[in-house]
Amino acid sequence: MKKIAVLLAVFLVAVTVVHAQNPEKSRSTNMLDGTILPVQLSSTISLDKAVPGQPISARIAQDVALENGVVLRRGTKVLGHIVSVTPGNPSRIALTFDKLEYSKSNSLSVVTNLRALASTLEIDGASLPSTGPDHGTPSVWWNTVQVGGEGLYGSGPLTRGEQIVGHWVSGGGAVGQVDANGKCRGEVAGNTREQSLWLFSTDACGVYGYSDVAIEHAGRTSPGGEISLTSTNPNLKIRAGSGILLRVDKSSPADVRQTS
Repeated sequence: MKKIAVLLAVFLVAVTVVHAQNPEKSRSTNMLDGTILPVQLSSTISLDKAVPGQPISARIAQDVALENGVVLRRGTKVLGHIVSVTPGNPSRIALTFDKLEYSKSNSLSVVTNLRALASTLEIDGASLPSTGPDHGTPSVWWNTVQVGGEGLYGSGPLTRGEQIVGHWVSGGGAVGQVDANGKCRGEVAGNTREQSLWLFSTDACGVYGYSDVAIEHAGRTSPGGEISLTSTNPNLKIRAGSGILLRVDKSSPADVRQTS
């Protein structure tokens, strides 16, 4: 009986750990206001072909630590849709990312705004050393430049000049406290946690690599969660593989659904 009791205790501990590390196992999953979601676009958005209601999708690009040991895993789907398209010069497209989908039966509604958008070329550039990869050197030792200009030294510190502002973590990117820059805020709602930044700088803000795109409305004010981009190029494509920093304004734990 004693042996059975010990085995049962070990099993319960293991279940608790798995439960804590997997949001899809918890009905109370939510996240603090101000949480950054680094995502990579899965589907191309074409201004000349987009229509209202058209679904758009992305994936979490780096593990995001939430509260109570819960981790939003890399690869989690981030879903949204096109809200409106307005031809002209400039042309305008409004969109929203409003749902995290852990599985087909488990999702979480969120309200997000846009902090930064980077083209595939910018993302590729931040992934490799500026002098080209050294095939004899492990990638964890590469010195790279984040989108926004901060330097990441191998698997070590993230720096702005001589100031250390963050560090690399296993799981694919950098973490650090978000800084204000231009129209972008620093901490929000007292959320001073280190944020998952993936390939972005702590102060990354605005559009990188899309010279003819501007953020007209980031989604912070009414209509909340609605992101509006303008462009002088009517055939502009925000290509799959582009990087996006979203910021959570609020999430709805009541909207976590589980049918299993």
